[in-house]
Amino acid sequence: KTDFIRRLQTAVFSVQCLINAWYCEQAPWLEFGCEEEVKALLNERKKLIPTLKKAFEKYHRTGIPPVRALVMDYTADPETYGIDDEYLLGDSLLVAPMTAEQSQRRVYLPKGEWTDYWTGKTVPSGWLDVRTDNIPVYVKAER
Repeated sequence: KTDFIRRLQTAVFSVQCLINAWYCEQAPWLEFGCEEEVKALLNERKKLIPTLKKAFEKYHRTGIPPVRALVMDYTADPETYGIDDEYLLGDSLLVAPMTAEQSQRRVYLPKGEWTDYWTGKTVPSGWLDVRTDNIPVYVKAER
């Protein structure tokens, strides 16, 4: 169940939300007993539609991809050069996926004003040790 939820969390915060469940004999949310969690995540996905639309429009106009490494937007920040397990989704979301084996992870937030997507609380930039059942997602303040 945890592995399925972690994979779905990452899919929800990506450009293509695809549930690959070929290995399940029935719908995975039924098989793993997590229908309410799946509904909540898919409702979050619906909320992301304006963000994704804006990101794809920008991609069409400028060639800047909707999902990209932190270093692409923060080239002056040397910390971003070695980060390969976080990504930007559009101009305002930073996503830090976790695996089923993880209950915590380190997350790097480049300089700026950030809020936790799930709690709405302000979070300082820099390295954070995060413990959560949700996928760590942070919203950058508009300039």
